[in-house]
Amino acid sequence: MINPSTVSGVIIWGVVSGLVTSALILIFGLLMSKVVLPAYLAFIYKGVDLRGVWTEERDPDANGKFSIQLSLDQSGCR
Repeated sequence: MINPSTVSGVIIWGVVSGLVTSALILIFGLLMSKVVLPAYLAFIYKGVDLRGVWTEERDPDANGKFSIQLSLDQSGCR
């Protein structure tokens, strides 16, 4: 075990605690930006939700049939 009462022990424990703190801040920031914030924005969004795949098939005459497909990705306030 590293003795925290020596100079080298203090330096080692300081580096280790700094690395652990940096990793926790990084994980917390990623969690906020990838999970919490999108869920919150989806919750407070009051508009019409049009996301998804929209298809329409037409047969204007006997010559042929065609279809149109539109894929929408929508986000709330951003």
